[in-house]
Amino acid sequence: MTDDPFRILVVCTGNVCRSPVAAAVLRDALAEIAPGDFVVDSAGTRALVGEPAQPESAAIATRFGSTLEGFTARQLTESMVARADLVLILAERHRASILRLHPALKRTFTLREFARLVATLPVDPSEHALAQDGEPRGAWRHLVARAWEAKSADSPASEGENDVVDPYRLGPEVWSQMTDELVPALEVIFGRADLVARG
Repeated sequence: MTDDPFRILVVCTGNVCRSPVAAAVLRDALAEIAPGDFVVDSAGTRALVGEPAQPESAAIATRFGSTLEGFTARQLTESMVARADLVLILAERHRASILRLHPALKRTFTLREFARLVATLPVDPSEHALAQDGEPRGAWRHLVARAWEAKSADSPASEGENDVVDPYRLGPEVWSQMTDELVPALEVIFGRADLVARG
């Protein structure tokens, strides 16, 4: 395991629906692609602290080969944001909560926004070289900086385009929508991780 892994923090509101699923699937996929290179956690801006993930979230995680067994919701803190190399929020409205805690603007993106930006960026050989030299944190910090530059040149997203719907206490069709919005974005990140790790 690398001594200096790249730290990803996934944030939603209650930390019982969206962010636990995204973090678990992301953590397990990245561990398979690049063992030890990443640490992935989740938290909520208004967390239902100590509550387990919603049963629907647990079922979705299981479907994608992960588990939320033993998971309990955590409240977002300043130290969590300060430690994170990348903060992936599940809706635009979470950005203000992040920035009130810590000046992390250039490393805070919605999940869908980050995936969309990364998908447009050509592979940089220096990122693969850093990963091969045991410096995944350097490789991915470089990628995050490139994503920020791409965002600065990007046209503003339409309302809701970057969000993942919150299904808390809603019906199965909203849970299905959440999954449909999460999975393609996660797959982009997995794909880039594979390119960075393997070249």
